[in-house]
Amino acid sequence: MKIKISLIGKSKVGKTFLFNRLTSSKSIISNIKGTTRDREYKNFIYKENIIIIDTGSLIDNPREFNENIYKQTKMAILESNIIFFIVEFFNFNKIDFEIFNYIKKFNKEIILIINKIDLKKYKENYNFNSLNILYTYYVSVKKNIGMKNIFKYIINLDVKKKTFNKSINIINDINMLILGKFNSGKSTFINKILKNDRLVVSNCKGTTLNNIDTYLIYKNYKFIFTDTFGVDDIEHKKKYNNYILNIHKKYDFIIYIIDMNNILSNKDIFFIQKIYKLDKLILIFNKIDCLDKFCILNYKKEISNKLYYIINNIRIFYISALHNNVDFIVKYIYKLFIKYKIKIKTKTINTLLQKSNLLFNIYSKKEIKPKLKYAYILSNKKPFKIIIYGKNINYININHKKFLKNFFIKNLNLKNNFIEFYFKEY
Repeated sequence: MKIKISLIGKSKVGKTFLFNRLTSSKSIISNIKGTTRDREYKNFIYKENIIIIDTGSLIDNPREFNENIYKQTKMAILESNIIFFIVEFFNFNKIDFEIFNYIKKFNKEIILIINKIDLKKYKENYNFNSLNILYTYYVSVKKNIGMKNIFKYIINLDVKKKTFNKSINIINDINMLILGKFNSGKSTFINKILKNDRLVVSNCKGTTLNNIDTYLIYKNYKFIFTDTFGVDDIEHKKKYNNYILNIHKKYDFIIYIIDMNNILSNKDIFFIQKIYKLDKLILIFNKIDCLDKFCILNYKKEISNKLYYIINNIRIFYISALHNNVDFIVKYIYKLFIKYKIKIKTKTINTLLQKSNLLFNIYSKKEIKPKLKYAYILSNKKPFKIIIYGKNINYININHKKFLKNFFIKNLNLKNNFIEFYFKEY
């Protein structure tokens, strides 16, 4: 059950600063208009069932991004339960009023956040009471003045009175880092997988400024895609290399995307080698629709020649993220994760054990029934070895063991030979 809160306002009013405060994030903050382009989602720092959405400005953005950012912000408003309308207390103008009139049309609960009250040299230039907004908070996000009241408001939100999505029993997270040069199609690829224009796409260099997390649920697994800034300058090579080495442990797979309009460069080969050594590489050659059959054959030969020493040990996909269906990549990653990377959490095992106890006790006619209390994972490598502690363990028969095995296999999406049980008296 989720509550979604969108942060809406013109440029430079402090939306991303507030987003970082509420979620303990480190999104890029800048005095340049239009720094925030994609809508970004993070859990509220004190409650996981509350999601904060950072957005770009509805009106005053750089021309090349204005239409895309407008769409992103509108989508954020539509899916939100509450809107935080953020303004500057000394600079409420026509743009703010246009935005306010626009968001009123959606019939959402609006909370007015009046920011930058620490700048005492300026005076309040508008009577905010005339907006007739029930909850108004005067704050300085930068100096942390008045923030306690906003935190209290969010914490005290009545979850039961809101409308939310149905909760899904997530078995595991699959974390993927998307890397590649500028304009290689990283954001387009993620949008295609999500079947949603979740990220701003543009031909302008450096459209993606922050690392943006998006997710997809497939077979009760949460696929988390992290879109990144591109690398295109030699001077950034060392920084990018250090970046990969520092954060790769967080990710199960690293997807490196290459634009087929460009020759496979030494820089690409350098990063492919680095990622290959981490045993997490999936290589995607994008924009295949831009080449004819003859050029595609020559391109593949060039790849075979330049990557001859690893070509047989990595999975390569040739796609058009803009025009083709890329669902097969999600299915491939799922199978790969199940085969090599899956880790079962103790909490998940014990939740399933309690459910299996209830089901088995309903259908069992035995007078003395075993009481299975707690499960512990002995080995997180296949086959998974799970030890179950309980009372009356001697009364567990073959049918009960088969029931347990089938129940766990079904709920964890495993195969028969992937799990073994051991039982011990508690």
